[in-house]
Amino acid sequence: MHCLDINDCISNISSVNSYLHYQKVIKFKLKSLFLLTVTSPWNVIVHWVSQLQLKGIDLLASCNRSLGDGKSIVFWEESWCGDRPLKELFPRVYALDRDKRCTVVQRVNIIDWNNVLRRNPRGGVESSQFDDMKALISNVELSDNKDGWKWALNSTGFSVASTRKSYEDVLRLEEEEVVQALAGLQEENNNIGASDCIETWLYRKNVCPLCRNIPLPI
Repeated sequence: MHCLDINDCISNISSVNSYLHYQKVIKFKLKSLFLLTVTSPWNVIVHWVSQLQLKGIDLLASCNRSLGDGKSIVFWEESWCGDRPLKELFPRVYALDRDKRCTVVQRVNIIDWNNVLRRNPRGGVESSQFDDMKALISNVELSDNKDGWKWALNSTGFSVASTRKSYEDVLRLEEEEVVQALAGLQEENNNIGASDCIETWLYRKNVCPLCRNIPLPI
């Protein structure tokens, strides 16, 4: 939840002088955050997803397609048969396909590939990739269920709890980095106090020194 009440921020600092020091910066950051919030909820979602990516948590990569009837999954461009799109595994065959946006159901168990390729694979790498691709999808079975999504962080499906746990795991891994970074700052600046040292580190990590746990919008 965003810290939009500046009075709440004041309670987190040790003196009025510190508040005045950061007042202009915080007002600018909060204004940017407010404009982002009122523009669109999706803008806020995209923003915080990108913030988590900076910490090594890729929520988008945790969403994988679950194959059902194959009518909505794009054959070449989505990761439905393994952890990479087929266009990355078999780029030469992908280049030959007339319809780059074809669905799985339009390509699995196809009888005559000549009807969908611009030309036949011409030996070498093309033929090798073509044979490997056909072998990979030969055992794929479609069902009557609609295509869906799988949440990689939890086998039971998406939950806020599983996302939070993943985030907390990353934070625990960062604890050692924090200790080392603060020690390094104190070595660089012999006269810097503990409070100033922490605030300097927070700014370097793009975190609001008042709210402490809220990344500053970039």
